[in-house]
Amino acid sequence: MGIQQAKGELIAFLDADDFWLLPEKLAQQVSLFDQQPNLAIVQTGWRIVDELRNQIIDVEPWHKVPELTLESWLMYKPIKTSGLLVTKNSLEKAGGFDRELRQSHDVDLVLRLALMGCEATWWPRVAVGYRRYGGNTTRNAKTQADCVVRVLDKFFAHQDLPQSIRAMESSVRYHTLVWLAWYHYDKGLYADMADFLNRSWEYTPYYRIETIADWVGCFKKFSVQNGQSWDIGFLTDLPDWQNLISKTVVD
Repeated sequence: MGIQQAKGELIAFLDADDFWLLPEKLAQQVSLFDQQPNLAIVQTGWRIVDELRNQIIDVEPWHKVPELTLESWLMYKPIKTSGLLVTKNSLEKAGGFDRELRQSHDVDLVLRLALMGCEATWWPRVAVGYRRYGGNTTRNAKTQADCVVRVLDKFFAHQDLPQSIRAMESSVRYHTLVWLAWYHYDKGLYADMADFLNRSWEYTPYYRIETIADWVGCFKKFSVQNGQSWDIGFLTDLPDWQNLISKTVVD
């Protein structure tokens, strides 16, 4: 409704618990549109903070993902809604947000924009505060997982995907399932963690032992990226992890 009511040519977002860190955020993003008339999206970095706005970690995705293309949006999903500035015209052409998605609607929207050929770039500054709460519920985690998978199902159902993008499907699904496994691990939902790792077997590009090593490496990477402590011993001592590995070795 906000997009429909807006009169301007550009649309910015500010989710309920987020906040803009820099007073020049909008002005600097707008200047990029002035410099590059073909742009449709400008994205910033973000800061993860606790409930009291104390800094946990700054996220600067442009170091790993310098170019925002359909391929990089799809594989890495470096999206924070409150850091986006998007042309209203492109939003309208894409059909806006999918209101059936409770979460990951931003990923779905950006993928549709990129598939339309919309150009994107970074304003490489940490310009948004993202408040992370410790009390996320099991229901929220399950909703997140369901929506992420639905977004990928919806995206890969497109009949007109370029062959190079179609060829990425197994890799994208594998890495997404491993990320969802870590996400549930981070929330203390260890049975769900094991379930997502087990589902990732269908798409892994590695041999079994290599896959297990990759899981561990990814869990460490995701923990560090989110300012979380990492203890491999805690992971490997979990009964759900041990059962999964035991079953894998036996199989």
